[in-house]
Amino acid sequence: MRLIVLLLSMGSVVLFGYALAGMGGYLLGKGRLDYVFTGLLGGFGAAVAALLLWKKYLDMILMEDTREKDRDNSERNVFHTPASLRHASSIFSAEADAIEKRTEQMRLPLNENDPPSET
Repeated sequence: MRLIVLLLSMGSVVLFGYALAGMGGYLLGKGRLDYVFTGLLGGFGAAVAALLLWKKYLDMILMEDTREKDRDNSERNVFHTPASLRHASSIFSAEADAIEKRTEQMRLPLNENDPPSET
């Protein structure tokens, strides 16, 4: 879409040049009214079309950006709810307790005379 807008913009400049060429011809006594009308109508038409397409393109970008931000916010909000935090903390505390029990069972006595720790 940006390429189409670029081509329409360049086309409007070229068509306005035709209008200037038609009007400049009157300075030399060989003016062409068809160049003037073609250049003005075509130039304004291409410029308006380019502006409308550019506005549509910007709206499309804004909508995609808004959709992406909403998706990011919804993903973040999943983890910020109190219920999910309580659930996550209970999972982590249960894991921490299980790891602590396993490490105590695997603990070796420092001396051969020390009894192994009992849990």
